[in-house]
Order: sequence, then C-alpha cells, then structure tokens
Amino acid sequence: MGGSGGGILLEAASIAVDAGGFVAANGGGGGASSRYSSGVAGEDGQPGQVGAMAALGGTITDPTNTCMGGNGNSGSEINGATAPCSSNNGGGGGAGAGRIRLNAPSVGTPSGTLSPDLSTAAATTGLPVMQ
Repeated sequence: MGGSGGGILLEAASIAVDAGGFVAANGGGGGASSRYSSGVAGEDGQPGQVGAMAALGGTITDPTNTCMGGNGNSGSEINGATAPCSSNNGGGGGAGAGRIRLNAPSVGTPSGTLSPDLSTAAATTGLPVMQ
C-alpha cells in the first residue's frame, strides 16, 4: 500500500499560491504484487507527486498471477485507487491524500496548485489562533 500524503500547515498574515506555485500532500502509489513461486518482485509505486498528478502504482515484472499497484490520490480525488485486479496475488492500493490547512486572515483564491484542492475536505482554510 502507498504511503499517505502527510500534513501541511501554513500560517501567515496572508497566503497566496500564485500561478506556477504548488502545495501538495499527495499519497504514493501502491506496490505491484510479486509471484512467490518465481521469486520475481513487483515494482514499487511512485512516491506522492508534486502538483496534482497521481503517483502511479507499481508495474508488474511477471504477468502470471500478479497485479499492478493502485495509483495514489490527485487534485480533487482524495482517495487512492484500488489495485486493478483481484487475483490471489493482488497489488497494494494507492494511498489517500494528506491534509492541507491554510490559516490566515486573508487567503486568496489560489491560481497555483493545491493537491488535494480546496473543493475537498482534505484542504481547508481558517484563521490562525492568536494568543
């Protein structure tokens, strides 16, 4: 199974994610299964990607009774994908998104990339706690 996206907390007087900028807490791709009898291991999935692209699941090295890993989350999809087959030697599922929290009195509408994005429950905004 891929690793989850972790968490990012940004606190400032104002926060802007400009075009070309990104804040990403994406999950990794799941590993492909191995064929125990042949000793051939499946490939690892990709780590969580920078930007809104999903991390790809691991690829198979022996097509007999093995399965690719599921892709990680991306952009507006906070759940990772299940492995694309149901053989006895199934691959690992892709990981879900981490969390992004932007705390500021002024958070502009991002023209850059947040992944997971603000349309999901995994990315939120709010006011910082003042003491």
